[in-house]
Order: sequence, then structure tokens, then C-alpha cells
Amino acid sequence: MVLYKDSERRLVNADLFGKEAENLAVSLKQSRLSNRQLRKVYAELRALEGRIRSHEDLEEGLGLVKPYITLFLTRLRYRERQNLEAFRRIRDYLEELLRDVKSYEDFRVVVQAFEAVVAHFIGLEAEKNASRKRGRK
Repeated sequence: MVLYKDSERRLVNADLFGKEAENLAVSLKQSRLSNRQLRKVYAELRALEGRIRSHEDLEEGLGLVKPYITLFLTRLRYRERQNLEAFRRIRDYLEELLRDVKSYEDFRVVVQAFEAVVAHFIGLEAEKNASRKRGRK
């Protein structure tokens, strides 16, 4: 998985928001991860972004926050005790994307890619609820 389709021109890989995000969302749904668990991971990722943005120089902010990104990934490993399969998939996904982060802009793409996973996941929940309601009529 790569962040950019064309790294020179900084063209974001659209599959991160489409196919890749949907595939991860489906596998997380199948492993019975809850909305709350997924949204908590997303909130932590957004908090890291907020810490970066609190610095005037975003690149300096990223450098200062990198140890906390490592801590965030370690916490995901700890959460694997709650749902081994789901949290391992999340951690593997984010580790792969974060490996390519060299700038704040790169980190922002990772956050948006994970936001797409959350959106697909919630969309799957909405579809499931809608089909349940149709079944009751």
C-alpha cells in the first residue's frame, strides 16, 4: 500500500479511500469490532494530528510527535487482547502507511485514509440495520 500514486506530483492513491478502506472495513466488521472501538482508534489518531498542528512549524511538530505515534501503535498491540484479529489488522494497516510518512502532509493522508475506513465501517452498519428493518416488515 502506498500513499501516493505519483509521489513526485503528490497525487494521493485513491484506493486508500476506496477499495483498500472498504476491504479493511469489511474484515473489521467480520471480526466483530464495535463502532466504539474503531472510533476510539480514530480519535487517538486525530489527537496525534492535533498535537502536530499545535506547532507553528508542522514538520517540527511531526518530529516531536513521532515518539507518540510509536506509542499509539504499541497501544494497538496491547488492544489485541480485546479482539486479536481486528486490532492486528488495524495495526498492520497503520504501520504500513505510517512507514512512508516523511511530512505532515503524508501524516494527513494517513489520517484521511483511516477516516475512510471508519466511514465504510459505519456504512456497513447502516446497511445491516436497514436490511434488518426491511426484514421485519
